[in-house]
Amino acid sequence: DGRIAITVKRVAGGKLSQHLCDHATVGTWLDIGPAFGGMTLPAPLDAPLLFLAAGSGITPLMSMTRALVARGMPVALTLLYWARRRDELCFVEELRELAREHAGFKLRFFLTGDAASSNDEGEGRIDAEKLALHAPDIAQRRVLACGPGEFLEATRALAASQALGFESEAFTPPRI
Repeated sequence: DGRIAITVKRVAGGKLSQHLCDHATVGTWLDIGPAFGGMTLPAPLDAPLLFLAAGSGITPLMSMTRALVARGMPVALTLLYWARRRDELCFVEELRELAREHAGFKLRFFLTGDAASSNDEGEGRIDAEKLALHAPDIAQRRVLACGPGEFLEATRALAASQALGFESEAFTPPRI
């Protein structure tokens, strides 16, 4: 229908994020620039997927998760999602509900600044041990990773050579 959904993270001192969080309402019209990035779901969907997200990198992977759900979750999906603090995680309740509804969808949150407090949470940065524990079959999976540059460097070093396929995207706009 021509409408899109946006996710806004309030940034201290940020003019746009604060305006959107404090003043925008449903139906507000925004002029936006063209989309950037080229990471999409593999076609065909012929192997289980491993999504690795950090911070706002969850946004495109959430869109892909919803697309998989709309197709009836045709392949197994594991989503490992990192943030410093619990209150920085996005889509938590929706993701937990989808994990409850779809047996092939495994979900794990990792916190680097807060202590884990629920069964689906862990602590610490991405490392080989976490990948081995939560994606022991990585050689049969296609990996899609999105997040800040340092996170993507770590995911590439840990997963690219092991996975069936590896694609990553930094969730930052191109420099003009």
